[in-house]
Amino acid sequence: MKIVIADYPDVLGRELEKEYAFLREVIPDAAIVTHPYTDPEAFYDEMQDADGLLTAFIPLDKTVLDHMPALKAISINATGYNFVDLEETRRRDIPVCAIGEYCTQEVADHTMALMLALDRRLKTYIRTVDSEHCWKYYSVRSSVVKM
Repeated sequence: MKIVIADYPDVLGRELEKEYAFLREVIPDAAIVTHPYTDPEAFYDEMQDADGLLTAFIPLDKTVLDHMPALKAISINATGYNFVDLEETRRRDIPVCAIGEYCTQEVADHTMALMLALDRRLKTYIRTVDSEHCWKYYSVRSSVVKM
């Protein structure tokens, strides 16, 4: 069995050890290949005998799927399916799954940080520092009502 982890080079620039460890645990005899997607033809060649594909952003339409005759499953390591032609994968009986929860904690943390930045008017403060070269430490007050 061959599993291909493929995506654009900047996306694949992250640590993939968790994916490799999981795949080795679940399918110990699988050949796992990482393929940086830069050229469609090279990708098609890599996918000719692939049983599974793990990707986030490579568009998978009918034309692309035609180059994957052995494909049995697609796993999207992102939250959506918008890059996959689901009608075509259904027709070919290729299951597609996505991560149910992706960066949930990070999104919540970032949302809280942005809310605090808005409350403290940090954008205005940064603009004052950058344009007037003036550091008015106490000019930024919270608008939160104190109890």
